[in-house]
Amino acid sequence: MPLQIVQAKPPAKLSRPCGIRRIARGQCIYFEGDKGLPWHLISGIVRLDRSEQGDIQFASLALAGDVIGSETLVDADYAFQATALTECAIEPWSLPLADAGRRAVIRTLVAAEQRAADLIAIRTGQPLERVRRLMLLLAGGSNAGLMPTKLMLPKLCDMADITGLAAETVCRSISELRRQGVLTREGQRSALVSMVDLSELECPTEQ
Repeated sequence: MPLQIVQAKPPAKLSRPCGIRRIARGQCIYFEGDKGLPWHLISGIVRLDRSEQGDIQFASLALAGDVIGSETLVDADYAFQATALTECAIEPWSLPLADAGRRAVIRTLVAAEQRAADLIAIRTGQPLERVRRLMLLLAGGSNAGLMPTKLMLPKLCDMADITGLAAETVCRSISELRRQGVLTREGQRSALVSMVDLSELECPTEQ
């Protein structure tokens, strides 16, 4: 499934230290193989891809609070292509020197490892369960609390790539979540999610 990206170089030389940058939905933040800085993702969702034999393959997701491009800290080029799935805000990031900052880095790495395991689970099982797990992940999972959560939704084609499903199947699963009152669409790009219902929803073993 082709990745739809605004094919434009990162804005205003991202490799140069600066303040907060606003990245539009669908815009490439940096390309695989480029040189640059690591970035702290202040808000939004970023898709990470890697090229395999000329094709772009989904690799992972970055959520608010994550650091992307950390491989550049060891003078390496960017290992992935980073694309904004929603509107994002990023800022340059450097390795903290204080102990408290280093502990925060460790927590970030642990969270990224857990997300990698979650992404594997998202790509297995029945379609509705995959979409349910994706919604939980994007909403912050167990850290989101029990209150209804407003969620910025990636494009349908991106959700299909992430879950390993056809776009039509993802669309039907979202419609089923709406039918059960778990999710309420708020325009084309956002939805209000009932975290209690989403967490407790039991998906059928066959669909």
